[in-house]
Amino acid sequence: MSLATDIHGEIRLLTQHLTQASICQENRFPEMSTRSGGITEVYPEKSLDLSGALKNVPYREAYENVREGKAYNMMFLDGALVHFRYCIHSKKQIVKHSLSFWPSPRLLSSDQTPWIYEDDEPFGDAVDERGVLPVPVRFDYAPEQFEEFNHPRCHATLGQYPNCRIAVAGPIRPGLFLNFVLHNFYRREIHNLGGNFPFKLYESDWSITADEAKRFLHFMVPKLK
Repeated sequence: MSLATDIHGEIRLLTQHLTQASICQENRFPEMSTRSGGITEVYPEKSLDLSGALKNVPYREAYENVREGKAYNMMFLDGALVHFRYCIHSKKQIVKHSLSFWPSPRLLSSDQTPWIYEDDEPFGDAVDERGVLPVPVRFDYAPEQFEEFNHPRCHATLGQYPNCRIAVAGPIRPGLFLNFVLHNFYRREIHNLGGNFPFKLYESDWSITADEAKRFLHFMVPKLK
């Protein structure tokens, strides 16, 4: 099995599982397309390329662009969106990825007010009038843009700060990213899932340099023992 097929299947399994667990209320399964140079791209089915539509715009507009462009794999009950996009070489190597979590700019999160989403109408009384700013989270792997200390090969971005690039030890598989989102923003839901979450650890080649790891606070990627 190719790595692209493996990651495609992993995203599909995660999507099915969270939909069956009623955490995901709307989904778009992954597609695969072959690019030049032996690259296979994995992305949400029939989604638009929104890279240009997400720059230098207010968060609410960026979120609506993602939602209306169907550029997400999962929509949670509170309107949050999860997006996976991978470029994978035929030599079983991730060459690029963009993994993102987009909280709803207008709804209370289910972690804040879980009782609202236990009814049949999840959006009924969940509008957030307090002006709390949602914080999108993105994990990008873009080794072709590497510049030591300024642009790590793999990095996390919090919010919409253009120069926020928190070094990450290496590229991230779909299950690890989704596990990060659920553990940090949906603790109640992942607790209810118990041992049924189909999450596995995979070996990942670290891309962080020794000097970056030594000098900066960064995200670690679990390794198999």
